[in-house]
Amino acid sequence: MKHFLFIRGLPASGKITIARELEKQFGWRVLWIHGIKNAIWDVVKKHDLRQLMREVLDPIVRFMLEEKLDIIFVRTAMDRETIERVRAEVAKHPDYRFDLVTLLADKQTLLERAQSRPFDEHRPSDEKSLNEYLARIPAHEQHDDRELVIDNTRLGVEEVVDQICRHFDYR
Repeated sequence: MKHFLFIRGLPASGKITIARELEKQFGWRVLWIHGIKNAIWDVVKKHDLRQLMREVLDPIVRFMLEEKLDIIFVRTAMDRETIERVRAEVAKHPDYRFDLVTLLADKQTLLERAQSRPFDEHRPSDEKSLNEYLARIPAHEQHDDRELVIDNTRLGVEEVVDQICRHFDYR
């Protein structure tokens, strides 16, 4: 059975840190959508980035599934539409299992983490940019019973990875 682990969460919630640790432990490939989005934005700037990402995302996911790779898919967006589109694509491949994790952290922790990482014009790096980002997303994200939600405000990387592995029985 192949794995498609979808990790989502707010900026600085620990998504890529957790993905890299899982990559190290299991050898699964990490697809970090933020990096692709930034590369596209730097080239096309004036186009509708959301529409363009929808057009780019689906073929990338299909390609990775066809290659039979174990995948850790990292996405900042909290929207259900993306999750359901990716879940539906994965469901077309009966040899894959789709698992969904949402990482949460309190606002102060998000701010501290955002300020501690290298500057990237596409990611919140101070209180003002974090507040602007948070103002653009829905206030209450609904989670479903198939989703593991982890508040890692006070958890270390190993604790989060352990929760994910135990919940989805990865070991």
